[in-house]
Amino acid sequence: MTLDVLASRGARAAARTTSDNAAARRSPGRFTGIGPGCVLGLVLSALAPALSGCIPFGDPEGPGASGVVSLGDGVGTSGLTTLRVRAIPASGEPFDKDDPQFTGPALAPEDGWLTVDERLDGLTFPHPYEVGEVVGTTDKQRWRLFAWLSAADVDVDSDAPRSGEPYGTITFDVDECGSGFDGYCTVTQGVNVTIDQVAP
Repeated sequence: MTLDVLASRGARAAARTTSDNAAARRSPGRFTGIGPGCVLGLVLSALAPALSGCIPFGDPEGPGASGVVSLGDGVGTSGLTTLRVRAIPASGEPFDKDDPQFTGPALAPEDGWLTVDERLDGLTFPHPYEVGEVVGTTDKQRWRLFAWLSAADVDVDSDAPRSGEPYGTITFDVDECGSGFDGYCTVTQGVNVTIDQVAP
């Protein structure tokens, strides 16, 4: 039950008590004073705005990353059509540029993040991005982000750069949720990535 629902019910309880007391005043001998329902309603209605920002109700903001994508020296968009950004759980192993692993193990549905697929027409760099989940948590703290320029159309599914396509990568951590939620959540800001490598 959310705080808004509690406040609404409290307000209705107060209204009912006030209405009953008004009726009692019209009929001598029936007035009962301010009952506990009215007091509870008034308290909840008054505290709702103050408590709504500090008591966890519902789902937390989902995990993710935001920042800007930049192009390294000598990297251009000629012959390429799409900017793509993906994030996968980091393996813990050093990233090997000669044998890059762009995809991780199959993710559970709750770990699948929203991604970025944007046409390059009209885009300027540095270009802002955001990936992640809308709500929810993850049990994985460290993630690896990939951004690349793809020759495939924006509507074509692609999970990794193809040979010859420029890309960039960076790792980042998602914050612990706290406030009564297990795991990691909220968007990690300032995860800036530069496209300065070429997929072998």
